[in-house]
Amino acid sequence: MAKAATMIAAPPLVCYEAFATPDRMTEFWFPRVSGPIEKGVTLTWYVGTAPDAHPITVEVVEAMPGERIDIRWGDGTQMTDVSWTFIEKGPMTEVKVTETGFEGDEAAQAAQAIDSTGGFSQVLIAAKALIEHDVSINVVEDRAAG
Repeated sequence: MAKAATMIAAPPLVCYEAFATPDRMTEFWFPRVSGPIEKGVTLTWYVGTAPDAHPITVEVVEAMPGERIDIRWGDGTQMTDVSWTFIEKGPMTEVKVTETGFEGDEAAQAAQAIDSTGGFSQVLIAAKALIEHDVSINVVEDRAAG
């Protein structure tokens, strides 16, 4: 299992919308997405803006504004489950993300979980920078380039 979390100085709905709304998400995470997060839809998120950018299939299992997002995502052959929760804690929101369902032997699953934890940690900090300071950091393209 991969896990990451951070506190963001904003209400839960503002944090949720950063992940659910294409105009906001593309400022800090995937630079190209096919639509908003809505329960029951299948989307495509792209790692990059080029026409041949790597596509990721995203099936939205649950979308509860200000509370949670649950998706299944992957390349179509291997899919994992990702959940975000948005928990109000005073003037802050705790944003937690978990990913489960990694395949392979124990070593392969551990490697995937470590990589995913690092990626989600970067994404949460990029979301924090955007929401709190209106600063856009492009972590996905930068990480993919490295």
